[in-house]
Amino acid sequence: MISRVIVWELYALAVSFFRGVLLAWVYDNIRVYRRIIRHKTIVFMSIEDIVYGIYAGISVFLMCFKVSDGIIRGFIIMGIASGAFLYFRFISVLYIRWTVKIIKFLLKPVCFILKNVVHIITIPVRNLKRYIEHRNKMRKKDSQG
Repeated sequence: MISRVIVWELYALAVSFFRGVLLAWVYDNIRVYRRIIRHKTIVFMSIEDIVYGIYAGISVFLMCFKVSDGIIRGFIIMGIASGAFLYFRFISVLYIRWTVKIIKFLLKPVCFILKNVVHIITIPVRNLKRYIEHRNKMRKKDSQG
């Protein structure tokens, strides 16, 4: 019969493995977001990474607190690392590629509709701008002539 300690360690290892997969998946969603919405400066990417790091740290701490009363054990760290590594190695590339394609496909009609709505809404503004420019040209001609 397997001792309770070994059963607990296997449970803690499984939980930490899936925590690593979850953390890697969350970071992949950040990477998908970055591919859909391009960042102009590195500052925003850095802020996203800092927020993710804080989230990951709190998440790992809470998992260690719940699973092993706050004690950080080597097999828990190895479980997190191996879960993240295997996720990045075998799933990440396909997940990012297909998620970006699906989201861009779904956003195309929305962007098309928004572009046309904005175009229609701005017609009065453009006409007013042309009228003001035409009026200013006429005033310059009158003042010169």
